[in-house]
Amino acid sequence: GETLFGDSNNSELTVGVSWFQIWGKLGYSSSSISFTRTRYKYRFHKTAMATDFLDNRSLDEVLHLRNSNHFTLGGSDRVTFGFGIDLLGSRYDYRSAPHSNAYGQAVPEVRKNIGSEGSKAHLFIDYSAQIGSSISLNLGIRGDYFSYSRSVRVSPRFSAAFRINDRARISFAAGYFRQTLPLLLLYQNPDNRTLTEPLAYQYSAGLDYRFSESVKLKVSGYYKDYRHLPLDPSQPSLCLLDDMFGFSLFRDMA
Repeated sequence: GETLFGDSNNSELTVGVSWFQIWGKLGYSSSSISFTRTRYKYRFHKTAMATDFLDNRSLDEVLHLRNSNHFTLGGSDRVTFGFGIDLLGSRYDYRSAPHSNAYGQAVPEVRKNIGSEGSKAHLFIDYSAQIGSSISLNLGIRGDYFSYSRSVRVSPRFSAAFRINDRARISFAAGYFRQTLPLLLLYQNPDNRTLTEPLAYQYSAGLDYRFSESVKLKVSGYYKDYRHLPLDPSQPSLCLLDDMFGFSLFRDMA
């Protein structure tokens, strides 16, 4: 491929406020509202000819609302629940010159000047319990809604820990984790609205061992199985989520 040079000037601004409410001995609640604006400015040129290759001036804005509540049900049982809402606004002003990709295929000029809006919402609840003096369990579930794709997704999670003795403890966890596709990708083609969101099945296990009051060993490992990652049809080894403002993301996906 051709070598490039140029400038990247990105900026991000976040402002917000949070508040906290104690409900006596029952528990507490925390809430927050914030606004984030991210501005991207990329301009790159071909090294050999010093001609313009990429000009990207994009803007993302998100208004976040979060609430989380923590309550004790009696004894060691606890429940946590809450919600979140994101209002999204984006403007993408992008141009890339004709070029050849890593496989030598010709890629035509791309020009995009598009705006998009959307919203996301989620609900969650976690329940924690202590069984005897050795076993602790946590069950959780999260529901997500995305207005642009009109999708509703449910993601369960589970974890458990077993205390072997006063020094050692083993733990296990498993769950579904989802990622909403960016408006930058979805807005380009009406068919992209039906794309399945990326999903990860995650499993983990760990061992904690305390040698003394000041020395502790912790060993953990995890396994993730990714599904439904969006790929570039012309370069199947390229995941578009890893190339957010790269050249291939602005071509329609099959």
